[in-house]
Amino acid sequence: MPFDEEDDVEIKQKVTIKPSGKESVFDKMPKKITKQEFEQKAAEANAKLNSYSERALENTMAFKKLMEDRTVPQNKSVFSGDLEKEVISNLMNLAIDMNEDPHEKEGMGSVGLIVFLFRLLLSQKDRVNELDYKVHTLEKKLGQAEVHIKNLQTLSANIDTKNK
Repeated sequence: MPFDEEDDVEIKQKVTIKPSGKESVFDKMPKKITKQEFEQKAAEANAKLNSYSERALENTMAFKKLMEDRTVPQNKSVFSGDLEKEVISNLMNLAIDMNEDPHEKEGMGSVGLIVFLFRLLLSQKDRVNELDYKVHTLEKKLGQAEVHIKNLQTLSANIDTKNK
């Protein structure tokens, strides 16, 4: 039979894939990471988050210390001005680092800095209110003292006129 001859001969084709220079769809898929790599990345992310807390504590304490300083501007040294600039720069850098961190929620650095400043404003408001109350109390006492002084002057003048 004419077709039987073809059955005896096996036709083998080699399948080859020629690189096309284009990326495969599978190249873009994330590769599975090992447990060790996962734990290492988790530890790095955790260390970075902890470093934010440490930096925030250090910088906010330094800023609060600056705010509690009662030195008048005329008596400040060049070093204190540089220290103020450094602390502000550190707070800004912390906020920027937190904003750029993919493990943090978007804008958390800015939000943290804003919340800190709001708390500082409230403490300043309390301090201003306390000082305002003290000034008001002193003005009232000064007014009373002035009345007493006028009464004493009047009394002294009456005594002087009687003694003459």
